[in-house]
Amino acid sequence: MTQDAVELAARGPVASALMTSFATMAWRPVIGSLFFPGMPWVGGWSFLPMPGTLANVYAWCWGILLVAAGSAAAVAIARRARALERTDVARLVVCATVVVGTMLGMTYHALVSNAIVGHSTTTPWYFMTALPFLFVLVIRGLESIDRRLAIAGAVALAVLFVGTELYGTWVEMPAAYTNTMDARLQWRRLSAIHPAILSGRLRWWFLGAHLLALGLAASGTVIAAARARGARSSGWPSATSPPRSAAARAAAPRPPS
Repeated sequence: MTQDAVELAARGPVASALMTSFATMAWRPVIGSLFFPGMPWVGGWSFLPMPGTLANVYAWCWGILLVAAGSAAAVAIARRARALERTDVARLVVCATVVVGTMLGMTYHALVSNAIVGHSTTTPWYFMTALPFLFVLVIRGLESIDRRLAIAGAVALAVLFVGTELYGTWVEMPAAYTNTMDARLQWRRLSAIHPAILSGRLRWWFLGAHLLALGLAASGTVIAAARARGARSSGWPSATSPPRSAAARAAAPRPPS
C-alpha cells in the first residue's frame, strides 16, 4: 500500500487521481467482493471463487442476519435511546468504529490500486480483523428482538463460517491447486511443496489442530451469546420491551464487571 501511494504521488496531484479513480471504479463487483455479501473463506490467501451453491447459501444467511439485526437495533435505539447505559453504548461505538474504519481503509486501498493498475487489488480477507466486531453488533441487534434468536444467530454464524472455511481448505483448494480429484495424488503433490507436517499421517494432526482452532472460535461465539442471554443487559433493551422509568433503571441489578 505504501509503494502504491508513493507511486501515485509521483504521477501528479493525488486528489485528482483519486477523484478519477472514484469515477471509473467498477463499484458493484468491488462492494460485492469486499463488503456484501463478501467472501467468507481466507485460507491460503486464495483467489478461488466460491462454488455457486455455497455462495448463495452464504449470501442469503448473512444477508438475513444483517438486515434483521440492523433493523431491530435501529428500532431499539430510536424507541429506547435514554435506556442505554453509557458503558454499553461505548462498547458498541468501539465495535462500529472498527468496522467503519476498516471499510474506509479498504475503500481507500481500492481507490489507490485502481488509480495505479486500473482495477481494485483489495482482497476480502483484509476485512477479517473487523469481522469479530461486526459479529458483536449483529448478535446484539438480534438480542434486541429475542435472546434465543441471538443464540441461534451466533450458532448460524459459527456453522456458516467454519463450514465454509473447512470446505475451502480441504475440498476446493487442494483439487484446484493440484489439478486432480484423486485425494492421494493431491496429498503427494501438496507434500512436495509444503512442510513435512502435511505429509503422511501427520496431516491428520494438522487437520485436528485446524478443527480445534475453528471449534474454539465457534464455541466462543456461542458461549458469549449464551452469557448475554443469562445476564439480562440493562444497556440494550428489547425493541418491543415497555419503557422503564429512571428509578426502575437505577434499581435494576447489574451484571458483575
